[in-house]
Amino acid sequence: MKKISGLMLTTAIVMFFTSACRKDENGVTITKVINIEINANNSYTFDVPHAGDADDLMQITKQASHFLKSQITPSSNGNVAFAYTPELNYVGTDEVLISNGEGAHGNGGKGGHGNCGGSGKHHDDTTIYDFKINIKGTTTRSGH
Repeated sequence: MKKISGLMLTTAIVMFFTSACRKDENGVTITKVINIEINANNSYTFDVPHAGDADDLMQITKQASHFLKSQITPSSNGNVAFAYTPELNYVGTDEVLISNGEGAHGNGGKGGHGNCGGSGKHHDDTTIYDFKINIKGTTTRSGH
């Protein structure tokens, strides 16, 4: 009888920790396309609003291909400042994706579950900021 009680207690503990913070399976992905046009060798900045719940972190999920600088810096208000500068003399297009991702979840059930308390679920919503960058400039042709 002791073995059965111990097994049931162990099973209950495992089930609690594995279901303590399940994701809501009906998450939504929202994509916000931001079309940018800058001149070659110029910079661009944008204040990206925080997305998701309280513990989510904004992060670059697709980095630009033709950049001298492409980074985000956290702000005190929870937003991030996105700064982009193309490669020197680069003319063409580039793209950066910034989205929210889980922060303190997955820490072994030791507190810090953000908005998991109560329902046992947290959001599974994703907001993607898709920066489509068009870098304009002039090219000079030799021999003309």
